[in-house]
Amino acid sequence: MTATMRVVAVMQDGTKHETVGAYMALSDRVAFERKYAVSVAELRRETRRLDDPEADVSSLREEHTAFYAWLTLRRGDCPVGDFDAFIGDVDDLTLERLDGPVDPTDPGPLPGTSPS
Repeated sequence: MTATMRVVAVMQDGTKHETVGAYMALSDRVAFERKYAVSVAELRRETRRLDDPEADVSSLREEHTAFYAWLTLRRGDCPVGDFDAFIGDVDDLTLERLDGPVDPTDPGPLPGTSPS
């Protein structure tokens, strides 16, 4: 399951790009795995270890979140250019979950449903 997110990118020149759409759709997850050679499931496991001060979370990078945000903005027809140009020009990035789980690998029930 994918989440619906509002993604807002404020660029260094002051322009703002905003879209509401699917976040971490299947095509996004495949593109991520191809680009970074990292399993989305492994990324989720590492993210869960953030609360453990002894855990090695060195492979977690802010770039990963920026990549998913960029894919969502592109799908929303925002003129954000290629990914490298985007991360070079973005000043602030905001993600707001509107419904559903943010992480499609999360086994928890969807909001408004009961666990089976």
